[in-house]
Amino acid sequence: MTIRRQMVLLIALPTLAIYLLAAGLTAAYMHAEARRTIERDMTSLASDCASRFDGHLREAARIAETSARAMESAPGISDDEVYALLAKNVEQTELVYGSCMAFEPGARKAQGVLFAPYVCRNPGGLRRMNIDQSVYDWFRDPQFTWYAQPKSLGHGVWSDPYFDEGAGNILMSTYSAPFRTGGAFGGVNTVDIDLPRLRDTVGRAFDADLDFVILAADGRFVFHPDPSRIMSKTIFDLAKERGNAPLAELGRTMLAGRPGVGLIDQWDELREQIVSYAPIGSAKWVFACRVPESKVMADVRRRTAWGAGALALTLGLIVASIFVVSKRIAGPIAELRNRVREVASGNLDVRIEETGQAEEIGDLARGINQMTSNLRAHIDRLATESTRLDSTVTEIGAAARQQEASASAFGSASGQIAAAVQAISTTGKDLVRTMASVSENAAETAELAGVGRAGLKGMEAVMHDLDRATSSIAEKLGAIEERSQKITTVITTITKVADRTNILSINAAIEAEKAGTFGAGFLVIAREIQLLADETAAATLDIEQMVQQMQGAVSSGVTEMGRFADQVRCGVRDVASAGSHLTEIIDRVNRSTETFKQVNASMQAQSDGAQQISDAMGSLTAHARQTMRSVQEFGRASTDLQSAVVVLRRAATEFKLKG
Repeated sequence: MTIRRQMVLLIALPTLAIYLLAAGLTAAYMHAEARRTIERDMTSLASDCASRFDGHLREAARIAETSARAMESAPGISDDEVYALLAKNVEQTELVYGSCMAFEPGARKAQGVLFAPYVCRNPGGLRRMNIDQSVYDWFRDPQFTWYAQPKSLGHGVWSDPYFDEGAGNILMSTYSAPFRTGGAFGGVNTVDIDLPRLRDTVGRAFDADLDFVILAADGRFVFHPDPSRIMSKTIFDLAKERGNAPLAELGRTMLAGRPGVGLIDQWDELREQIVSYAPIGSAKWVFACRVPESKVMADVRRRTAWGAGALALTLGLIVASIFVVSKRIAGPIAELRNRVREVASGNLDVRIEETGQAEEIGDLARGINQMTSNLRAHIDRLATESTRLDSTVTEIGAAARQQEASASAFGSASGQIAAAVQAISTTGKDLVRTMASVSENAAETAELAGVGRAGLKGMEAVMHDLDRATSSIAEKLGAIEERSQKITTVITTITKVADRTNILSINAAIEAEKAGTFGAGFLVIAREIQLLADETAAATLDIEQMVQQMQGAVSSGVTEMGRFADQVRCGVRDVASAGSHLTEIIDRVNRSTETFKQVNASMQAQSDGAQQISDAMGSLTAHARQTMRSVQEFGRASTDLQSAVVVLRRAATEFKLKG
């Protein structure tokens, strides 16, 4: 993915997400705030309307209470005065349809006589009448609560709305205010309110399109746009019929006596409505106005749409700015990428412009230019060093071949030394056996000397044999000494080879260090060769010490054998010259026997030394074979190093350099 796309994705997408989140939060806040404002305004509207209804009802209740108090203060007024008082009640406000003064039977008329003067409106003026048993029995019939309820409660109360058939089926509600006469219950004064007129009177102060209802305390509709609903079914019956549980819950909330706002669906309409309500305290009714939610929130949605449009325009400008800025930033980076690709393809002569760019990109261009300069210098040094390494590898190969020839000669010499040592060991064993024989002959000579002169001639012959054997021993010891000298020469050669091998291994290690990672494996082999050369030098020193010990022993044997030969010759002369000196000869023979024992012991020691030399030469031969294998591995390593030099030179030629 290009850096421009990454910039667009890493900047535009988070910006888009942030803007969308901000837009969502702003829209949600605006919607919630607008809804709270609308609910507050609608609650205020419902409370204002309920207060208007409640004010008119309180005014009607005040009229009834005033008349009741007047009856308590002047219980003896005449019937005409009662009618006049009731007429004033009706005339005080157009909302009052009629007013009645219902007396307790026996308080003003005879016991059992119903007397209830009543004044109501009539098309021609006011009409007077007495509501007695000929009209209906309001005293005994329990359905007429306007009299019995305030009597039992002891204070004024509004009745439930009802349709008055006598007045033309007008929807009315009656406020009854009790009064006392002579300390006892005297009756009630009532005021009948024309509820349709009340609705029209208060409604003139409202919006003509305001949809409102008024619920009685039991949930029946006191006012409703549909007249058939008035004082028929309750709101709970309607909710049950429609299966609308939220409507029933809203009805219970409204009748709880507190103002508020609710959202309801399918209450006389198939759309959501916002319902604000407030209690009408005087009559314990509830005023509720209904406004379609779409109508109320239309302005909020319009403002939200304008805000979203402005936000979208701003976001588009930001995204366009990001595209333009990313192009200006990504252009030099793309050019830099193309130059870097040329460098990666091997062209180290590429030069990147370092000016006219951003500071970071300029620094990067300078760093890449410096890198290519350094890389060119390294490649030049690599070419030079590869040439030198090639010649060094050639020298190492020649040295390896020379060392292999030296190791081969060393193997041959060690084989010859081993054969010579084996011959020395065999000769030593022969000398031991000869000296044992000489000792036996000396013993026999001593015995023969004791026998007498008769055996003198035989002893002379034996002495001649001893002389010859002594000469033979001296010759063999001389041969041993000569071969010891050759061994010394071979050991000197081995020491020189070991020193040469050590020097070559050190040089090879130095060249391998110069080769870096390509000579790491050859460095390990050079170190192993150096260790082997050190072991060979140590073993050669041990052999040299053993040969020196053997030469000392041989020299001592030669000396002893010379002295012994002189003694043998003297013995022969003595035996030949004088038989009379047999006793002396016998003594000399006895002394010679002791000398023979010493020579025998010396020859036994020489034989043991020859065996040790043989064992050391076996070990030296094994080291020679190991040296041969190491030299062969050294040759193979030099071949591998030469191949690595070829690869290194080929890699260096892949870069394009001027000249």
